[in-house]
Amino acid sequence: MTRETVVQTLDLGSAHLAYDLTGDVGPLVVQLHGLTSSRERDALLGLDLGRSLRGHRVLRYDARGHGRSSGSSDSGDYRWDRLAADLLALLDHVAPGETVHGVGASMGAGTLLHAAVADPQRFATLTLLTPPTAWGLRAAKAQHYLAGAALIEAEGIAAYEESGSTAPVPPALADAPATGLAVAEELLPTVLRGAAATDFPSPDHVRGIGVPTLVLAWSQDPTHPLRTARRLSELIPRSELVVARTAYGVMAWPGLFAEHVTTAETPAPVTGAITLPPGGGELTVRILDTAELCVAGAAVLGEVWADRSAVAPQLLRALAHSGNYVAGVFDADRVIGASAAFCAEPTARSMHSHITGVLPSYQSRGVGRMLKQHQRDWALERSLEHITWTFDPLVARNAHFNLSVLGARVSEYLVDHYGALADGVNRGEATDRLLVTWPVAVTGQSTPAEADIVATVPLPPDIESLRRTDPAEAAAWRTRVRARFQELYAEGCVVGGFRDGRGYLFVRG
Repeated sequence: MTRETVVQTLDLGSAHLAYDLTGDVGPLVVQLHGLTSSRERDALLGLDLGRSLRGHRVLRYDARGHGRSSGSSDSGDYRWDRLAADLLALLDHVAPGETVHGVGASMGAGTLLHAAVADPQRFATLTLLTPPTAWGLRAAKAQHYLAGAALIEAEGIAAYEESGSTAPVPPALADAPATGLAVAEELLPTVLRGAAATDFPSPDHVRGIGVPTLVLAWSQDPTHPLRTARRLSELIPRSELVVARTAYGVMAWPGLFAEHVTTAETPAPVTGAITLPPGGGELTVRILDTAELCVAGAAVLGEVWADRSAVAPQLLRALAHSGNYVAGVFDADRVIGASAAFCAEPTARSMHSHITGVLPSYQSRGVGRMLKQHQRDWALERSLEHITWTFDPLVARNAHFNLSVLGARVSEYLVDHYGALADGVNRGEATDRLLVTWPVAVTGQSTPAEADIVATVPLPPDIESLRRTDPAEAAAWRTRVRARFQELYAEGCVVGGFRDGRGYLFVRG
């Protein structure tokens, strides 16, 4: 009996993603396909591993430009980090705030790696099928893709397909049916150029992936070399590598995948605890309700902001004792993160999150999201409707997290809001801030439709590094972004969202 599916679409502005969701209950699995493939093509090749699961919901989708999804004319949109942003937007749309199991083949594996690095708390497990060329092997493959793009534009897609017809077939695919490319001819050169310009996250970032990971590879395939699969298995602490050398080996993959997903330790809710990779323990969030704990929380904030006077422990104690929010993240008995917020005037039903920090060795592991979710639950328990806070508008990763992941909304651009600060992060910098409001009943923010976007305000990829290497250029970015925000606000526009690579998306107010 074939499963009944209803294809739905998500408008990302520059593309529409086609997806289907099967199953009514249970944990969510998201399944990704490879380059020039699709949901339907992967099923024909025996790579629809979600079919083996019971008691799970399975989300399958066509990447932008593939299958039934529309595409864009910018080759940069097909880099794996951009496709990861598409994936996270889809998850925020379908299952906001939910931890999911990710499984992806080839390009899909690269997409999952970038998504897991960008949002570590989002995934319970990863399954990486047939990892493609990466790192030192990627340059040669990139030239192959560029040559293919040129061939299609010169002689058509038939010539491109014929050029690949003599490539050796891996033994594991010996009995697979013949399938066509799942990308339209007019879009294929752009997709291939995007593939040529991408790579896995750096080995250091991959090494930080802490969730159980199953790597499924096959032999004798230069496009998906065992060298990549073995390197991933070496880097990811909680990983297992299984290699299929015949078609019978691939037939075992659905069962291996189902066992991997169902036996993985279920992660605790982000409001209670998360587990670090081997060598770490379980992290929990608790209210700092003693003077000693407030001293520890203040010390963490002082270290993060490179200023021992960032916040006084006596102030944290007073805030907590008077009924405000003061919490810490604990690794066993050690405070490794802290956050303080105070309630607004009574009729506002709101609180303002003033300061949050996580020790550097615990950053990029989902701890910040864990704190925000705890803060949200605390507010909901007290019938508060909004949380506000400020952040530096030039820090792209914070803009992505605050606007795209959490769904906060920009309320105001504040020029030099705090005046001169002496801490190690802000010393010598103008303290322009965006004030954001987070409706605590909302998770994730939809990206405005492309037709509604009237202007974008781009950001430097890494303003913190730029401040160290070229302070003058960093200051120029501040001036440009401030001026552009003020111009657009004067025209009646508002920030409607944020997208990696494009920056802030403005729409009519």
